[in-house]
Amino acid sequence: MAKELTDMTTDELRGHAKEVAKEIARREGERLSQARQAIEKKAREFGTSIEELFGKKSKSKTTPETPKKVLYIDDSGNEWGRAKTGWTDAQKKKYKANNEKRLGS
Repeated sequence: MAKELTDMTTDELRGHAKEVAKEIARREGERLSQARQAIEKKAREFGTSIEELFGKKSKSKTTPETPKKVLYIDDSGNEWGRAKTGWTDAQKKKYKANNEKRLGS
């Protein structure tokens, strides 16, 4: 007989939550795979492929890349999010000014 949730310890609940999350992910992957196969079959019936229709296969749920925060630009044009350990205060000031020039233009 299944144990009541209210009778379980926190660790037991976490264990079940992990199992549930894994099963949900497995089923979701299976569902998407079946949908893809159905779409591929239909595309073949029309004499094409889903790659031709939609482009190359890509990762699902891609997150947009966040632009890196540039604070310094050295003399070579390299962008830095923070100062390098060996930079002097004068270099930091100069490189920060290089970045401000770039932002200003």
